[in-house]
Amino acid sequence: MRYVNCARDEEEQNLVAFQHKGNILYRCCKPIAPRQELLVWYGEDYAKDLGITFDCSSKARRAVESYQGFPCSQCPLSFAVEIYLQRHIKRSHPEEYFT
Repeated sequence: MRYVNCARDEEEQNLVAFQHKGNILYRCCKPIAPRQELLVWYGEDYAKDLGITFDCSSKARRAVESYQGFPCSQCPLSFAVEIYLQRHIKRSHPEEYFT
């Protein structure tokens, strides 16, 4: 679950969340290529059922839409947390990591 991020809208998602025996599981709803980000969209009603809350103020929505994360300078990947970017660079672009 730590590799699954929230999609910006329903069309962007490639996973669908569902509950099974008290657990939240994910099912692919589109083909997912290697190294493609895993994205799920929680509709407002379903999110409430799962106990997920959103701050839907326009200010918060603009902040989310403008958030760029931590992009890799060597490839098209982007990460939500800088330490994940550093780990990616070390693993996937070692020549860049050591310079």
